[in-house]
Parts: sequence; C-alpha cells; structure tokens
Amino acid sequence: MPRQYENYSLQLLDRKATERWNDKPKLEGILDEIDERLDEIDERVNKMPIIAFQKRLDERIESLLKQNKSQKEEKIQTELKQIEQKLITDAQTSGHGPFNQYSEIGPLGYFGYTVGKTHDIPREKRRLILDYFFNQYLNNFVLDRSECYIAWWLGDRQTSTRLKEMAKAIVRSIQRCKGSNNLKAIKKYEEDLAYLKKEYYIGKFDFKWTETDVKKNNFTYM
Repeated sequence: MPRQYENYSLQLLDRKATERWNDKPKLEGILDEIDERLDEIDERVNKMPIIAFQKRLDERIESLLKQNKSQKEEKIQTELKQIEQKLITDAQTSGHGPFNQYSEIGPLGYFGYTVGKTHDIPREKRRLILDYFFNQYLNNFVLDRSECYIAWWLGDRQTSTRLKEMAKAIVRSIQRCKGSNNLKAIKKYEEDLAYLKKEYYIGKFDFKWTETDVKKNNFTYM
C-alpha cells in the first residue's frame, strides 16, 4: 500500500503538521510516516531531528486525545446535571419523587444508564453515569414517607449503602439478560461491576462484594 507522505521531506512534513496541528487523523498519518522512516533509516544518519519530530507529534496527539476526552466528559456531566435538575423539578411539581420501587428502569436508569441491543450507550458514558450516581447527593428526590425506601436505596453519597445497591442493581440486570441469553450485554454489565469494585470498593469498604458466575448461574450477593 503506497504511503501518503513517502516523498515528503522532513521539513515539508513539519510544515504540514504545523498547518494541521489540531487535526488528529492528519497528525497520525504523518506520525506513521515518521515511524516507517525510523525503521528504514541508515545507522550512519543522524536520527535526532526525526526522533525529536516524532516525540513532538506523539505529545500533540496525546494532548488532542485528552482534550477530546475532557470535552466528552464535560458534555456528559452537563447532561447528567440537567437530568437531575429535571427530576427535582418534577418531584417538586408532583409532590412526590420520581422513582417507583417496582419500576424496571430503577434509579440508575433515570440517569441514562442502560445496556442492551436497542438502547446501548458507550462504556465511557456508562462509567461517568456510575461515577456521578455514586458521588452525588440524591436524597432531595425523597419528598414523602411513602418513598422512604428510596432514601434507604440511595443512602448517603460515597457510602457502602449506595455502592451496594448500585452493584446489586447491575447483578439483577445480569440475571435478566441471562434469561434472554444476551451475552453481549452480560459482558458489559460485568465490566461495569468490575469497574465499581476497582474504583470504589477495594481498599475503601469491607462488606462482601457481589460476585457473578453467569455460566454456573451463580450470583452471590453482599
């Protein structure tokens, strides 16, 4: 396969990179060419200029990746705050909270957390929703005693109660998916469960963690 920048001098490649300094795909194409040249270059030739250029490209691409990730995270955080504000407003208007203890969607679902064939969301967004849910004050949705169960479900933010119920909700979702043999969804749920364990459980709490063995139909709750 012909190389797009094979006949470009190092100076011309440098100029192209400067012109497209915010264009990650273009910079990655130029970096591929630089990598190829470093593999082919004669040992007697001074490599320092091309290595320095390679390093500069690597650092810029990494910076663009971080910027893109930060922008995505900021957008998701804004969406979550808007959802939370709507739930609060709806609760104040209706006189009762938004959660129904018999609802399949559950509190996590109200914030957009879902895995499935028709309503799937990227892993990055699922993790941000889980982070948000664990760290936010959410008891302002509880407006009367009939909904005191949700105060128990939610607990205070960053507590073992909140984390336990989040993990149990995911395990229940895994069980439902097993009934429909949705292995793809099960894998994603289990990845999210492992994420919660790594980020918020290990080294912080000592209750027994929820473990799943889907093949053996074994679900161990805390």
